[in-house]
Amino acid sequence: RETDLHSTSLLRELIYSVAPCDSKPGESRCNVEIVNGSCTAASMVGTRGAIVNNVVSTGNGTAVEGVGTGTRTGTGMPLDKWASWQPGNHGREETNEQDLAPGFKYVDLFSGIGCAGLALAPLNCECVMSCECDVDALTVQKTHYSGKVIERFEHVTVNDLEGVEVAFVSCPCQSFSLAGKQKGVRDERGTYMFRSADLLARAKVPVMVFEMVPHFLKVERGAVTRAFVRRLENRGYRVFSKVLNAIHYDAPQYRERVFFVCIREEVAQRCGGWSYPMPDPTWYVRPVSSVLDSEFKSAQTVKTVRSGVQWHMPVRQVKCVGSPVRVGRVGIGSRTGNYIHSIDHPICTQKSSPFSEGEGGTSGLVARQTRYGPRVTKLSVREVCRCMQVPDWLDMPEGDVGYRLAGNGVCCGVLRALGRTLKTYLNPQVATHTGTGTGTGTGAGGGTGTGNVSNPGICGK
Repeated sequence: RETDLHSTSLLRELIYSVAPCDSKPGESRCNVEIVNGSCTAASMVGTRGAIVNNVVSTGNGTAVEGVGTGTRTGTGMPLDKWASWQPGNHGREETNEQDLAPGFKYVDLFSGIGCAGLALAPLNCECVMSCECDVDALTVQKTHYSGKVIERFEHVTVNDLEGVEVAFVSCPCQSFSLAGKQKGVRDERGTYMFRSADLLARAKVPVMVFEMVPHFLKVERGAVTRAFVRRLENRGYRVFSKVLNAIHYDAPQYRERVFFVCIREEVAQRCGGWSYPMPDPTWYVRPVSSVLDSEFKSAQTVKTVRSGVQWHMPVRQVKCVGSPVRVGRVGIGSRTGNYIHSIDHPICTQKSSPFSEGEGGTSGLVARQTRYGPRVTKLSVREVCRCMQVPDWLDMPEGDVGYRLAGNGVCCGVLRALGRTLKTYLNPQVATHTGTGTGTGTGAGGGTGTGNVSNPGICGK
């Protein structure tokens, strides 16, 4: 009854919702002044904790490293446990060097297997609380997160959000997805986005980040989005929205998701306008071949398609750079799982529901080389996790459960890019502390170089 009443109030709000849904984001830059002496500076980091400045002399001398003393604060995953998610060296890889700049405290609502924790651990960010009701997802999450876990969203209170700076919310998307029944807020799962926004607004969380399928923007001709934005603006938040594609953040799958960044008015006045993380200008489209196992064992959990294969000329799924390319199909119908994708391009969006998806299930089909010769198969659970940029050391269940948990996640590359931008945004001023380093070098030809380098770090709170 409570759910029905809540859905009715939301529908009533949609009818009268006329507020615009997008605001032009501004720019937020962290100006770092570098002062060079007789030496050139490289790879300098000024932080509230440890400070390291590498100085290279301009003479014929050798490089000398200057180290400033300091203590590191905060907790994070040990570096020896943070393994690269790629199975090998395939092009540009995300470095696993820990960012010693002060991070932020965050909560992860509807966390699933904990993709936010996997992505933000190297950024020196601390997860205060996680909320997830799926038993299988919690089993996986607890293997890498030992903090506070609340298993029901209804049990989360304002006191649980005390001291939180950022909230990451990845609500169930089945009510708004094209693959679902599209009941919207008439479905209980469709109300969680509004209910979580209300709870976080009462707790006055400075920044909220909501992740949702892009079709959310078109439901009820945009009325749901306008109601959501208006709801937060009436509670003192500036709302920004943008569709981000995982292929721009080093993921081998075409995965579009809309990210709402909601910032309290006083925080926005102090830190300025918000700008989404821009893709690396040197980025390249990572093919799905980069995450396939070198020796595929078809006798494990993934069966081989042996009949009904029809090949055709390569066809792009979407007319854009990085789109999956279809080279064949199995059976009849336009279901995603019936298409065979080229391994020289990204794979289609990995889904969570195994129903009505054809032979390829939720992952789609690929033509690969196996120990028995060329075969058409779907991706294994481990390969799907690599498409989601989940590290290999994380143990995942096999079968439909593993596919569902992986498809419900968020690509770690996108979350890590957002985390880096949020760190700079929340600490835009020059800090009172300064890391300094001195380098000297003497070359065989008699040239010497000395100099001091000052690099202000980002300020803490």
